[in-house]
Amino acid sequence: MYNDCDGWQSGSESSKLVFTVALRISDILTSSITNPLSSVLWLALDLSNQEKTNYEKIVNCYLRKYHSSKMFSTYRLHDEEITDAAANFDTLELENIRKRMESANNMAEVMTEDSSIKAAIYPGLMYWAVVHLRVYKQLINLNGSYKYKLKFDEWTIFYTKLLLRYWRPYRDVLIRANHYETSEDAIQNPAERLLSRWPDLPYTTKARNEISTIIESCKVKKGSRVMFTFLIREYCRYSRYNCYGQKLYPGVSKVFSGVWLSCWGSGSSCNTRTCPSQYGYSSPFHYGSFSHGIECRGEAFWIYSNSAQIIDGATVNIKYSEKNGKGYWFSTYWFRGRIDINSLDKTRTCPGRQFTHIKSNCESENIRITKMKTSSSQDVVYDGNFISMCGVKGSCHNLFEIYSDNSETQKGDWVSKPSIRY
Repeated sequence: MYNDCDGWQSGSESSKLVFTVALRISDILTSSITNPLSSVLWLALDLSNQEKTNYEKIVNCYLRKYHSSKMFSTYRLHDEEITDAAANFDTLELENIRKRMESANNMAEVMTEDSSIKAAIYPGLMYWAVVHLRVYKQLINLNGSYKYKLKFDEWTIFYTKLLLRYWRPYRDVLIRANHYETSEDAIQNPAERLLSRWPDLPYTTKARNEISTIIESCKVKKGSRVMFTFLIREYCRYSRYNCYGQKLYPGVSKVFSGVWLSCWGSGSSCNTRTCPSQYGYSSPFHYGSFSHGIECRGEAFWIYSNSAQIIDGATVNIKYSEKNGKGYWFSTYWFRGRIDINSLDKTRTCPGRQFTHIKSNCESENIRITKMKTSSSQDVVYDGNFISMCGVKGSCHNLFEIYSDNSETQKGDWVSKPSIRY
């Protein structure tokens, strides 16, 4: 049916449209906290007919490539059925729609542990989630039953987790494609904008707090355990020369280099390694046999700043380890603040065993972080953001992806759906 699907699986236009549609749908839901949705979501979107057609094509192309499914047509059908039932105050029909949406067959379309299928589902997942939540909104509006409010809360938590856990596989499919010029918004963690108002949706304080905790987990905080993977320009990938001096910026083709910042051995020279990429772990913080827990221990660091959260422009210290009563920290001493794939220093002991504050006498260990931002980005650094790092007096010409342990967007395991009992 879609002979030109390849054109919709790459390109900043398609990724930008997926983000825009998801954002509009999310905003429609969150703006209806006090008033239930009364119009067809698809028609209510402030998009041109061509944009709506293109979005449908994008979703179907992804599903066709990774997951044989009729999800999109099902979304629209239920969306229209809910509108008709609500207009006729038909509680029985709304209840039937709810049961159909929660059937084993329908839920099997959106629940998976396969990363490629997650990537396929993600472009339409927000639409499915909001249509599902919308039927609860209408049932609550018509009969006010507390049991529906509780189930609305449970499903909101469920979809919050899915949207966060499916984002990275989708984003990685886009960026790993050769010569792909990604939209800036595609690299934005959903917790940063798409789901920023979702903690206000639930009816109970317990559910609101749980969603807030999930959203907060995606922020990189003082003391977070982190990893960094280098991103490089496409034309530098096969070059025997490093790409220092070639400043990366949004809209330029970027690829995952498959190499990670590594400082194996306290006080030893830092370098790059392919762990964890070479092992295909579901998370870079995969637990292994080592005493400290994770398999790729040479690539794990702890990040600290004077503030509770790591923000764009912050000065940070990056701790590697403790040994013999000393702390070892990532340093730029030998390269005068420069950090790139071929210019990595050894770990040093300034600012001491434990972090207390950023110290001016540890200039080589004071690292400035610059976040690649969009017009809707926050200053806070989130898991999966693209950042540049350099010494406080150096020039930042590199690009990393930052991975933060225990963030919801790092999790790839199964999300259990709410009980269907009422």
